[in-house]
Amino acid sequence: MNRPKHQATKAVMTLTLMGNLEQGCTVHSIVTTSREQVEHKASLPGDRQLKIYLQQHWQTYRQLYTPFRGLKPLKVDTGQEVLDIQNTQKQLEKRFNDWLNQDSFRVIENMMRVLNTAHQDSVLAIRSDSRALLKLPWSKWQLAQGHFPLAIKFLPINTVTILGPTKPQKISKILMVLGKAEDLKIHEDHQAIANAMPAGVTVLKEPSLGQLHDHLWEQSWDLFIFSGHSQTTDQGQIKLNSEEFIAIELLENGVKAAIKGGLKGAIFNSCDGIGLAQKLEQYGLQKVVAMQEWVPDTVAQVFFKHLMVNFSQGLSFDQAFNQARKRLQKLEDRFPDAQSLPFLYEKPQCCPWIYAKPLSPGQWGQRLALKAIASTACVLGLRWLGLLAGLELGSYDHLMKQRPEEIIDSRLVVVEITEDDTNKYKYPIFDTVLD
Repeated sequence: MNRPKHQATKAVMTLTLMGNLEQGCTVHSIVTTSREQVEHKASLPGDRQLKIYLQQHWQTYRQLYTPFRGLKPLKVDTGQEVLDIQNTQKQLEKRFNDWLNQDSFRVIENMMRVLNTAHQDSVLAIRSDSRALLKLPWSKWQLAQGHFPLAIKFLPINTVTILGPTKPQKISKILMVLGKAEDLKIHEDHQAIANAMPAGVTVLKEPSLGQLHDHLWEQSWDLFIFSGHSQTTDQGQIKLNSEEFIAIELLENGVKAAIKGGLKGAIFNSCDGIGLAQKLEQYGLQKVVAMQEWVPDTVAQVFFKHLMVNFSQGLSFDQAFNQARKRLQKLEDRFPDAQSLPFLYEKPQCCPWIYAKPLSPGQWGQRLALKAIASTACVLGLRWLGLLAGLELGSYDHLMKQRPEEIIDSRLVVVEITEDDTNKYKYPIFDTVLD
């Protein structure tokens, strides 16, 4: 049967941008559906003013008077007016949409118009080796906000985009690291995951590098979570404790060992995590959630709470992420553009994730008892029906044949009674005859 003309289907549009904001970039678009793959090539001009607006917006945001989860939070005497941040946000979004509204980009714009009106639950995936291009407000692209708004995610630059397998992977064993808190309320993150997922979570508070390595090497995990301070300069860094500011490269061997043991992804509920995500993907992680920029502590708490609740209640991880990000809109009167902070960085072939609640010791005992009862009942039923008779007799014969040959003891006398004897002496033969 032919598909109805306007039936919504899933699609992935991947935009690969090679270049930078100052000199311009080439754009390779691939739209992938279950039935076809369509490619287009386009270009975008350099726009130094857009880069300036991008820098101004986030610099203004960092002046917001609130605790951030960055390694070196700014200390200011007064809070930056929220109105100023909203103005830089509007200025950036307008310039961004004007930049995309180019004749050289029109073929991709037209494809986007079709995508967001005919395909539900679709994805806009961005690939670039320029961090500035990744930090642009892609969720505010007017054409990405059509009848079916697109979910935004980032992909590694050297990957092939296909629709990945649909069989979900189960997430149950979680390692959570709480870094140096200082003025942050990261205990709220701990409480959020304890409420949503009361079993299967191991928490390390301000561990040393050695302790973290040992846990990565010696146990199997599905998901790694870090809450605390982090930043990206030339490389991603996290603050484990009051003395150790470590580059993510120092965890390379531990992370690779954990991936072999089943580790699938990571969440960094901390600042400026693009460098962390890119490096961990290179090590082989399927999926990383992090923050684009410095994230206010309140925003991080609210996002993480909704993410864990949504995921534990049956949504796939991607659905839980998208809903948690949208829920940040309620904070935008105090923290403008909060929705744009979390991002999802993953491999194209990554399977969906679902949360599998670990069984308690009592539940394990109940499950084993039920299996034992079921197995016993099955065997007894088969024996009662006689379906095991052939197997049992065959096994008995085989075992009898495996016995060693028995030698008659010389101290024993064997008396043979033949049919002639019973005819002559009658049966049974009395001892007096034998004597």
